[in-house]
Amino acid sequence: MCYEQVRKVVMNFNSIEEGSLSADAWSRLGEVLHELYMGNCTLRSLPAGVFDHMRQLRYLHLWNNQITVIPPKFFQVFSYINYAWSHGQHWKMMPKALH
Repeated sequence: MCYEQVRKVVMNFNSIEEGSLSADAWSRLGEVLHELYMGNCTLRSLPAGVFDHMRQLRYLHLWNNQITVIPPKFFQVFSYINYAWSHGQHWKMMPKALH
């Protein structure tokens, strides 16, 4: 598969099981992906480092999930994102003891 041509991935309305996302889940697309849509995917948490390799990502859509805990420094990693949509989320930072 030719990953260098993938710029946008839409996963909206797909049920993603707890624990199925890992820190290396996007490692092959990290250098080329610009947009990631994961709206209404039943996400409850984001693992530490899950998007760390995604330096080209500009748009992140996480709307209508049940995310309550996000990893520390999540927003520092994404300081270059132009747009992140998370309508309806009530996030809190993961306690340092858990990472």
